Amino acid sequence: MPSNAMRLFGLVATTGMFVAGAWLAQEASSPETLAAVLEADREYYESQDKVPPSQQITGPLSVTLEGIRNAKGKVLVLAYDDKTAYENSDPEKVAGFIEASAKQGAMTITFPDLTSGEFAVVAIHDENGNYDLDFNGLTPTEGVGVSNAFGSLDNPGFDRAKVKAGPVDVTVHYY
Repeated sequence: MPSNAMRLFGLVATTGMFVAGAWLAQEASSPETLAAVLEADREYYESQDKVPPSQQITGPLSVTLEGIRNAKGKVLVLAYDDKTAYENSDPEKVAGFIEASAKQGAMTITFPDLTSGEFAVVAIHDENGNYDLDFNGLTPTEGVGVSNAFGSLDNPGFDRAKVKAGPVDVTVHYY
C-alpha cells in the first residue's frame, strides 16, 4: 500500500503533467508555432533528401481481381480519380484503363503510370467481348467489381470506393 508521501508525489506529478500538457497544447496551436513546426519538417525532409509522407509515391496501382468465373473474353479495369466521372460511369474521363484476357480465378492488373493519388477502381469481366457490361433487365449478366464494395449488391460512392495507389484487391461478383 502506498504511503501518504507517495500519494502526494503522484498527485503533484500528475498535476504537473496535466498543466504542462495544457500549456504545450496552447502554445502548439498558435499559427506561428505551427508554421515553425512545418518549416522544421520541410527542412528535415530536404536535408534527408526524403519526400514528406503526403507526397510519397506509393507504387503503381496494382489491382488483384478475385473470383473470375472463367477465361472467356476480356477483363476491363478502369481507375477513376474524378468523382463526377466515376458517378456517371464515364469511360472517357478515367485516369487509367487496362484491358486484358480473362483468367479464371485471380489475376493482377498493374497501372504503371498511376503511382500516387487515390482512385476508385471498377472491373468488368466482359465475357462476350462487346466492351460493355451486359444486363438482363436490371441484373448484370457479366461479372463486375468495385474497390471497397462490401458485397455483390453494394455500389459504393466515390469517397468510399477510393483507394490509394499501391496493391488493391477487388472481388468480381456475378449475379
